[in-house]
Amino acid sequence: FSSTLTGRVVWRGFHSSRPVRVEEKDKEKEKDTARKRVSSDDPSQLPESFFTRTPASGKTFLNPIAGFFVRANIYALQKLSEGTYDNDEFLAGSRLAFEKVMHSFAKGSVEGFESFMSERMKNGFEQTLAEYKSQNAILDYEIAPVDDAEVMSVRFFSDEDGNDRVHVDVQFEGKQKFTLRDERHVAVGEEGEWTDKSSVWRFESPLPDLEWQLVDLP
Repeated sequence: FSSTLTGRVVWRGFHSSRPVRVEEKDKEKEKDTARKRVSSDDPSQLPESFFTRTPASGKTFLNPIAGFFVRANIYALQKLSEGTYDNDEFLAGSRLAFEKVMHSFAKGSVEGFESFMSERMKNGFEQTLAEYKSQNAILDYEIAPVDDAEVMSVRFFSDEDGNDRVHVDVQFEGKQKFTLRDERHVAVGEEGEWTDKSSVWRFESPLPDLEWQLVDLP
């Protein structure tokens, strides 16, 4: 019901006895209308690149000729590293590195991996995280333990100072799940599903003393 106060109409709310002026209700309505909608309400607020997901990719198999050259270069790497390179140990170490980096990335940081990855790679991870953060978007990213890891390529080269170096490309296979969320942790678009995913990381080391770093995602 209503009453009159200093010539203005005052309405009593159904759940409250506090008088609320018509002007106040209008202002609150304007605030609600002007309030910025979160990205789950309006996904167009976010950059289109956030929704450009890499399709699930299956394992790449080496043909017999490529497999022969990889095995030959692994043997050469063992010789050039004066017997210190062990392929099984390298794959176990690279698998552990992949899982640790991706789990850390999923939590929003790659701090602590400075000695393991090149500055360019670390900056790339950090820029990706910063881009999502600047848009109040959250990468809800999950990764299962790696199912398999395989050397796909071994390449020897010399750097600009004439030092011998080696690149080793490793393919990791496993299940991954990605969902884009807003600041309320509400999914923007569809909830992600577990999919089989193959990722290739490139590791580099000087020769003959091996000291591996992640340098590229070819």
